[in-house]
Amino acid sequence: MHGCGRISVTGLSAGTHRWTATYRGEIVSNGTFNLAEITEFRIKEVSIAPEYHVGDMVDAKLVVQNSGTAQIDKFVVKVRIVNPKYEWMGDIAKPEYRTEYNYALSPGQQKDIPVRARIPERVGVVKPTGKYSISIDLLIDNEVTDSKTVKTEVI
Repeated sequence: MHGCGRISVTGLSAGTHRWTATYRGEIVSNGTFNLAEITEFRIKEVSIAPEYHVGDMVDAKLVVQNSGTAQIDKFVVKVRIVNPKYEWMGDIAKPEYRTEYNYALSPGQQKDIPVRARIPERVGVVKPTGKYSISIDLLIDNEVTDSKTVKTEVI
């Protein structure tokens, strides 16, 4: 019997798994396969308002998913808020927030994570209105596993 090629699985833990193929109620083949331990952690969705006022708190929602085969017990979410118009001002114009989470996420499991960050009222003497990029990095053991950038406007 010829192999059927690669398969994709979601929600299986690492280890040895058994399979059985049936045709019209009869077992035609069976066997086992070994699933390696893979750490894969993704940002599935980011929800954010289309506009804010200077000084507002950004309340966004991040949906993360353990799409690997290993359990994830700890991760970090890093958020950077940048208005390209004021990047020349340096770090003061690019606030960064870093939050560590201690959630146990099994393979296939997802979690809603609230993301809060403040839009500055002033950057130096400038009222920082305009279009913003909000970059979100997902990290495990200081390694970025996924990144997303969303846009909003500050009025």
